[in-house]
Amino acid sequence: MSDDTNYRRNVTMVLKALMGRLTADPPSTVVEVGVIPHRFRETYGASVGGSCAERIWAEMGFSVNRWDMADKDTIDDAVIGWDICEGPPPGRYDLCVVSEVLEHVADPFAAVTQLKGAAPVVLVTVPFLYPEHEPKPDLWRFTPDGLAELLRQGGFSEVETEVAYVDGRITNVGAVAR
Repeated sequence: MSDDTNYRRNVTMVLKALMGRLTADPPSTVVEVGVIPHRFRETYGASVGGSCAERIWAEMGFSVNRWDMADKDTIDDAVIGWDICEGPPPGRYDLCVVSEVLEHVADPFAAVTQLKGAAPVVLVTVPFLYPEHEPKPDLWRFTPDGLAELLRQGGFSEVETEVAYVDGRITNVGAVAR
């Protein structure tokens, strides 16, 4: 299995585990930040489209009233322009999903503070043992404790972490924060 395939599998595993913690009170509105499938559609082809998190949520048997996608670069009309380091969110949501984004922002502390303004609950995933990757810059790696502390400093009081392992090593880290 290729590193990229392992990586995608592990991100999916962490997302599923974290989303499972939200099923008692499922969100009605979601904003997903940093929509990599849209950004890399030309590179990986049209089959990439859509959101991994949104697909997982649907596979778990849940639906939401509104699932918005936001990125600092608006690729098309389906993506809301929002730079999480620069300003307030475009609206208020029940859940903010930020999967494989925080490693690319210059100031993750400022970004997490903005996420708190977007939704009372955030779901975050980041790589841990994964090579430097696109889009540039690729700046940060967070341990489970580091990600939890980042979220607490951003104003979230309750943080639950999840990790994925390959050969006994942490490859991906995620958290649900409230």
